[in-house]
Amino acid sequence: MHTTDSREPFHLLTARNRAVLERMFDPQHRYGRECVRAIADGARCRLIGTTLWSGSFANKFDWASNVFFALPRELDGDFSITAHHILVAGELACVRARGRATLRNGVAYNNEYCLVYRFAHGVIVELTEYLDTALITEAFGTRGQHRAQPSLAPGVMERFPAVIPASYASSSRATPVESAPAHLRLVQGLFEAPAGTWLDACRSLLAPSAVCRLPGTTRFGGVYQGREALVEQVLRPLAGALEGGLTLIADCVFAHDDWVVVQARGLGRTRTGRRYDNDYCLWFRVADGAVVELIAYYDTALVTWAFGI
Repeated sequence: MHTTDSREPFHLLTARNRAVLERMFDPQHRYGRECVRAIADGARCRLIGTTLWSGSFANKFDWASNVFFALPRELDGDFSITAHHILVAGELACVRARGRATLRNGVAYNNEYCLVYRFAHGVIVELTEYLDTALITEAFGTRGQHRAQPSLAPGVMERFPAVIPASYASSSRATPVESAPAHLRLVQGLFEAPAGTWLDACRSLLAPSAVCRLPGTTRFGGVYQGREALVEQVLRPLAGALEGGLTLIADCVFAHDDWVVVQARGLGRTRTGRRYDNDYCLWFRVADGAVVELIAYYDTALVTWAFGI
């Protein structure tokens, strides 16, 4: 049993926070209403990239006005989001989901989402949203092309009871390092590789039959069956396009069952001189001391800008 001081036992904290997310994504409930109720008023929210919706928002109201309630204005009908993997470890959680909607012109808008949450006292106090950013620009245009929209009408969010936890103090940020499972330590080691060597370090951890899923329709997007397919079609071309290799810095690492989730920042520069500093949320499934499945979420629009389609 993992505990932090006199606070709630780790497994009970995990179960409580999982219940919040399961209710939020339960198709029998309205996702929007449950999401608003679960996120603290002062929560810090961020959507990666430089798209129309991207940004860092100081609180729930700012995020809702610019993203959460702004997106439906562009749609014909409802937006639905279905979770297909909910991973919770104490106060940290990550949800892989698929959103479905129809644009006003009748074109389908189906995006893949990776949503990273931090909880405190039963409510969400941090949210980072990863998705196919190139698809957003393709569907909605750039910020400069988009027509101005009126701000969220005053009082819309305030109709809901305030969601303010007793404290924003961390409950149990992560499994203590000394008792971390072997597969978590294995993945943590990947992010201790010397600067510029991350691609080689990643290859060394992949099982020969590993499956890798990369989002979007960019140059590197797709599903790769086997380590060599990933090496030949992604890792080697990427290494060749970068000057000085790729460095990834892990900001947050947590695990549940055989999965390890890592939020990381990438540092790189293309041989044409463009910066390639991407945001990543990486899912590693580990078995028998090797990574057998890798799912990566990142700013796909940045890939297109840096390397071309």
